[in-house]
Amino acid sequence: MILSIATVLLMGWHSPYLTDLQSDQQTQFDKLFPHATGENGLEDYVKAGDLLIDSEFQVFQSWLPPEKRPTPEQERQQAVARQKLLDSMTPEERIAAKRDSYTRTSRDVELSDHLNSLNYLQVKSEEVQRFQRSLDLMIKGNLKPFVYAVAPDAEPGEEDFAVARSARHIARLSSDAAFVAFASGQSTQGAEILDQALLMAHRIGSGNIIERMAADGMMGILFRRFGEHLGALSLSDTKRISKLASELLDDRDGIHAMVRNERIRVELTVERELKTGLFQKASIDEKLPVAQQLKSLTDTQKLEWFNKLNQSIRDRFDTLAQRFDSPEENWLAVKDKDTSDGKDPQTLDQLAEKISTEFTIGVEHEFMVSVLRRRTQLRLLRLHCRILAYRFESGHYPKNLEEMRIDRSEIYDPLSRKPLQYTVEGLSYKAFSAGNQETGQIELNYRVSADQSNRDPDRP
Repeated sequence: MILSIATVLLMGWHSPYLTDLQSDQQTQFDKLFPHATGENGLEDYVKAGDLLIDSEFQVFQSWLPPEKRPTPEQERQQAVARQKLLDSMTPEERIAAKRDSYTRTSRDVELSDHLNSLNYLQVKSEEVQRFQRSLDLMIKGNLKPFVYAVAPDAEPGEEDFAVARSARHIARLSSDAAFVAFASGQSTQGAEILDQALLMAHRIGSGNIIERMAADGMMGILFRRFGEHLGALSLSDTKRISKLASELLDDRDGIHAMVRNERIRVELTVERELKTGLFQKASIDEKLPVAQQLKSLTDTQKLEWFNKLNQSIRDRFDTLAQRFDSPEENWLAVKDKDTSDGKDPQTLDQLAEKISTEFTIGVEHEFMVSVLRRRTQLRLLRLHCRILAYRFESGHYPKNLEEMRIDRSEIYDPLSRKPLQYTVEGLSYKAFSAGNQETGQIELNYRVSADQSNRDPDRP
């Protein structure tokens, strides 16, 4: 079913701009895939992201209607704040910040002036037309197997940055493309664009924990757009989206792949750090007994200690994998209290525990909250589609969820351990999850309150 959507889109909605990327646009792709096979969907996703590392895309994304544009004084204050931030950075941080920023060219200024003469729909329509190739590549990638594999000599985190950047940019472009389609009366095309982007997000979420977090941010953008256009969906749209949501919720292979890939990533990072001596220089005071103990080990003893460290890391990831094998309501373990006393490790065993804890912190409670929150939103998307389909077929909204006679598993919310909530409100309705103490109430378009720490990665 998933591939059939992609095939229809690629064959029936082909852009004349789908050609090979220019060499100056392939920097990240060439770096991460020096021996590209053309058979891995991840390659197409990175290519699509490369196309959006473009100052003109940033002009489109930063455009605001007149009533929301900053005043000259606000722009001056923003410039001062940016300069203060740069001044507070180390030279290395400053170089990285400037490298990752976009230099506004005279062409960008001309484009900005041009966009200021258009309305919102015209701006987004022009943006989608100009960057259509990126959407085409996303769809093309969805037709291929997804293999989390990059150049073995890539810098630590380099592939993560490339995939995370691609996810955010493609999500925003997909959201804008869906808006244009819905605004033009092409609801099926708009829904299919969001379907494809949601499928991409699900797939990259099987990479590792960093990719999963990037996928969560991508999903947040897409759920927001879905929520804004629920009323425009057709009956066939609702049934197709419901089926896709069920497939994504049922797929635990991707979650297990993510755990496996994250364990490998952490082990390689730890090995690299140990070989370069950064632990001794940065994390361990040379005067501490444990530093001297580590230096005094023979090569054989060092290997034994390193194996203990690796086993500690594997044990943590095995625990996470086992949790994903259990019922979803058990995924969120009780948040561990901070048992550290702030003291430096005194023995090599304590050092191994400290290192494994620091390098696997991403698999703990906050990460699980993020996973479950997004899955709850996916359940809500499916529920909305079920409700809308019922209205199409019966002429009215159901009085309660039981009236629809759908499987009870589709109504149950593992996060709150309660049924999903549904109320009829006049000529409309409201569907939401009660959430838990940390998330609060969750709707399809979710925003945490200001006093909650688990913020959406796509929050403005």
